[in-house]
Amino acid sequence: MFTGSIIILAIALAFVRWIGATRTADLLAGGVLWLALTLAFEILFGRFVVGASCERLAADYNLLEYGMLPFGMLVLLLLPLIAAKMRKVG
Repeated sequence: MFTGSIIILAIALAFVRWIGATRTADLLAGGVLWLALTLAFEILFGRFVVGASCERLAADYNLLEYGMLPFGMLVLLLLPLIAAKMRKVG
């Protein structure tokens, strides 16, 4: 989760000016889109390519079983906003 977050932060930093979003709502909308696409990819790839069960996929999101993906998804949601603040966009 930590390595992936750093990689995605680097991507967000590189492209935050290019996307042209300056308002907080626009940056969060970008984060929501990024989150939705990531979840869709993860579920579809996990189910139809890897053949993982729904229970197996859900286990990664279960905090009681030390699943860290909810934290990763929260970071993913907020990264466009964080990158904009770091690059002083807007």
